[in-house]
Amino acid sequence: MDKRGILDGLTIIDLGTGHAGCVAALLLAEAGADVLRIQPRQWQCPLQPGQAALWNRSKRLLELDLDQIEGRDQLNKQLDNAHLLISDLLPLQASQLGLSNEYLRRGREQLVLVNICGAPGSDLPVDDLLVMAHAGILDEQAAVGREGPVYLRFPLGSWHAAFLAAIGGLLRLRQGHGGVVQTSLLQGALIPLMMHWHETENTSPALQLGMPKSVPPTLFQCADGKWLHVMPDPNRAPEVRQALDALDPQQRSAANAEFAHQPITWFKDRGAMALVFRTRPRDEWLALLQVADVPADKVAAMGELYLDEQACANGYVKEIDTAHGLTLQPAIPLVAEALDAISRWHPPARSAHQDFSKPLLGLNVVDLGAFVAGPLAPMLLADLGAEVIKVEPLNGDPMRVAEWPFNACQRGKRSLALNLKSPSAQVITQRLVEWADVIHHNQRMPAIERLGLGGEALLACKPDLIYCHVSAYGAKGPRRDWPGYDQLFQAASGWESESAGQGNEPTWLRFGMMDHLAGLASVLAVTLALFERDRCGKGQAVSSSLLAASLFTMESPADPEGRLQDFAHLDSGQLGVAPLRRLYPCRHGWIAVAQRPGDEHGLARVLTLAGVSNVQQLTATMAGLSVPEALLLFDDADVPAVEARTDQKQAFLDNPGNRRSGLVVDFPHSRYGRLTLPGGFWHFDDQPSTVGPLPPPLLGEHSRIILEELGFDELQINQWVAQALVYDPGSLGSAELNR
Repeated sequence: MDKRGILDGLTIIDLGTGHAGCVAALLLAEAGADVLRIQPRQWQCPLQPGQAALWNRSKRLLELDLDQIEGRDQLNKQLDNAHLLISDLLPLQASQLGLSNEYLRRGREQLVLVNICGAPGSDLPVDDLLVMAHAGILDEQAAVGREGPVYLRFPLGSWHAAFLAAIGGLLRLRQGHGGVVQTSLLQGALIPLMMHWHETENTSPALQLGMPKSVPPTLFQCADGKWLHVMPDPNRAPEVRQALDALDPQQRSAANAEFAHQPITWFKDRGAMALVFRTRPRDEWLALLQVADVPADKVAAMGELYLDEQACANGYVKEIDTAHGLTLQPAIPLVAEALDAISRWHPPARSAHQDFSKPLLGLNVVDLGAFVAGPLAPMLLADLGAEVIKVEPLNGDPMRVAEWPFNACQRGKRSLALNLKSPSAQVITQRLVEWADVIHHNQRMPAIERLGLGGEALLACKPDLIYCHVSAYGAKGPRRDWPGYDQLFQAASGWESESAGQGNEPTWLRFGMMDHLAGLASVLAVTLALFERDRCGKGQAVSSSLLAASLFTMESPADPEGRLQDFAHLDSGQLGVAPLRRLYPCRHGWIAVAQRPGDEHGLARVLTLAGVSNVQQLTATMAGLSVPEALLLFDDADVPAVEARTDQKQAFLDNPGNRRSGLVVDFPHSRYGRLTLPGGFWHFDDQPSTVGPLPPPLLGEHSRIILEELGFDELQINQWVAQALVYDPGSLGSAELNR
């Protein structure tokens, strides 16, 4: 019998026209759903051929003429049999096509509609460049050799929104009733932007500093001219220490002086490290760093990851026959299996007494993770209604020293500070496992298994448990236990090369998107495991990884030798990829221009209206126009354009409309007074804004109450606190509360 997918029996209609919608439907298709991609003959697909080959695979295709009665009849027939529909049409577009939410759901009360827009309450096109420019997000990355915003070659909003759409749609289906789930490219981009856009009433040195745009990444060129990305601390490698000691002291001091003005240098001898890494070829350094357990990876060309040994060992690369021959394509970046090989998914019965205020109300989650890729997913589960206990060591999650990323993935949780290495902790962890529906973490597996908290052991004790692990390099292969950071996967995937612009040295994007995408993939994996547990009563181990997430962001298949079919490269000025898909500097400002798909004559119209004959002359003309004048010219040419805003953090947080819509949320906080964060990544039409009710916790802030809820008495808890098994700030006096 063929192996079934978890979503076998689920029928989905894909009405997505762009990146986010197509990828959301792909994620569900490869989890077993029957996805029908409807292509109205009136629409021009904005995807490049390579993108379409990747993101529309595993789907059935139906072309319809929606201007004809026959086409409408076929659409209605498909809608009558569908459980979920994904669309990225704006309300006005949908209304003009006769595809409004009201029309689609008429007589179909069980149908779930997932709507992806550019930004909530806005008529912005569903286009990354226009949405990111309008929001000011392009200004959050430092440009190479100039001031002003950067064309983000990585489609930050669409990649995150695709996962949000897939997760939101499945959770509404799991509730057993239809309705509308909305998300947007802006909300997708806000997930990584939470690290940088926040505000507190009472600040701290770490929050004030944050991550300045000017901080240089830890990228180093080696003796063979190739680049690698290293994270703290390369001094652990004996060969690095020896090379440092061999440097002339004055040369070493002068090299370090170049970074003396930087508020963050990542590690000691930052400048001298550049001299050290130029002494050996890259592959030699990578081998030595791996032996010393130093996180590092090569800066690769886009597409090179298709041939990576580790990616292939974990099944992250798929061989797919197409009309153009055999291609290499990325697998979806998660593992979740159908355990029941016979039964198919069917809509759950809806109880009259069921609480639908949040999709995951009643779900218990234990978060054993640290840094970003692990804790992000439990935070999002808390936003969706889950009860989350964050278990951290007595000295806290290592990310606590950097408050800006810590706060961006911790809201909605309660903190239990516990010495997991002590044998005495086992009685507590046993109660936690009994309480939990989900255990989630991103620790290296040998370490977590030594604590008795490996997936195999816990599932043997509790078969209905869902155990989710976010790894760096996957569960198989020679690097399965190697440590990893977001930076390393931006490097290995090719995005550090492509984001810099042609001819420039590689650069890291400070949005940390590989961490966040791996976390989102793990939320989807947990959601799928919940579907399977609902069906057969069994839990399972599910997973995602930074390597899988980074490979999944390829925009083109490769041939068997790893050569990409097509890929648009960013220019050296980091302004764009085409004359009408780029940024233009104006007098006292910037605009972003994004030509409509299929518009073959847009550039000719613009040149004619500007009174010039080529793009170079157009650029000079734009530089002499004010932003309103430039926007008017492109509007007259019927080419979408927006102001590329700068310095928008405070404007976004202060916008009353963002608070009303849930895009900005305030929390009372015992340390910060008031903490303001972006929030509300989904909107369910009949439910409150999806934001966890609690602020990021202080270390051990809830230790005592959690232990009491687990059934331990006050005497026992006091003993554990005295023995330093548990940290309870309240037991140490108010002076220790803000530890």
